[in-house]
Amino acid sequence: MAKAHALLDLARRKFRDLTPAEVKLFIKVASGRIVDCSSGDKAQDDPTNYEKWGNDRYIRADCVVWLTTNSLAVRMAMQKGIGVKGASIEGSIDFQFANVPFPVRMEYCHISSRMDLQNAQFRALSLRGSHIRGICGEGMRIKGDLLLDEGFISRGEVEIVGSIIEGELICSNAKFINPLGDSLDADLIRVRESVHLDGDFTSEGQAHLRGAQINGQLNCENAEFLGHIGEALSCDGIVVDADVYLNHGFNSEGEVNFYGAQIGGQLSCDGSRFASGSEYQPKNVSDANAFCGMQMRAKELYLCDTIIQVGRVDLEGAVIEQCLVSCV
Repeated sequence: MAKAHALLDLARRKFRDLTPAEVKLFIKVASGRIVDCSSGDKAQDDPTNYEKWGNDRYIRADCVVWLTTNSLAVRMAMQKGIGVKGASIEGSIDFQFANVPFPVRMEYCHISSRMDLQNAQFRALSLRGSHIRGICGEGMRIKGDLLLDEGFISRGEVEIVGSIIEGELICSNAKFINPLGDSLDADLIRVRESVHLDGDFTSEGQAHLRGAQINGQLNCENAEFLGHIGEALSCDGIVVDADVYLNHGFNSEGEVNFYGAQIGGQLSCDGSRFASGSEYQPKNVSDANAFCGMQMRAKELYLCDTIIQVGRVDLEGAVIEQCLVSCV
């Protein structure tokens, strides 16, 4: 407890009028425990209802950033890192160029602003179940997993161009919403394990993984990509060492582009629906590509029970090493 009180005293010299949630934050971080501000009532704890939350759930973003950037605070924090659940985090979260030596978890929180994570380094980062206004994370490095899943919602672009993730990128059951622009920009990312955009994952806007390198799988089972004003999913030049799954309820409105992709295993599109356009796009989309696999290379391609509702499939110059099973 001595360390906890020392960290709290240090914080009180930095910040005035700490809220009850902020007091808990500094005490819990020093003892390696999670700050759980949730009530236990599922409806009440939904971040959509954050306006009904009181001061016992209010944490200033500056407090969180200070814990990761102040040298004295960092030394007092346990290696388990920062864990916050069910809080309303208000203000600008700016981790630009920060080297955070422990995991950061802000789960099932309301985060009021866009997070700036450019060129930051984390041992692990979890925003599981949180609602945010977007992420600017170009050049970020995560030594473990990046978790944007289990009810995570971003109402603004998630930009992680050129980032390196040494674990998994997990976005299962998440919503990325930016209908008139990019919902996800993950061009040139490198992921040591797998990428999961599956399990009711929804992208409203254009999602990009152009030139990405994924050592494991790219899993988009039962995902929905709504391009609205452009391509739904752009994976030009992507390299995936294992399998790619666009199957079991996968749905797209707007072109899905795998031009020049290199897939070490199979590309499965079984039970999927592709359409080259939507209500937001021009009506002359019937001759456009619903799926582009030009110059693509894969071991196997499966198109069983696949629906091409509008548009066409273009596989010109593709190399399918073992077999092509087409039941469109």
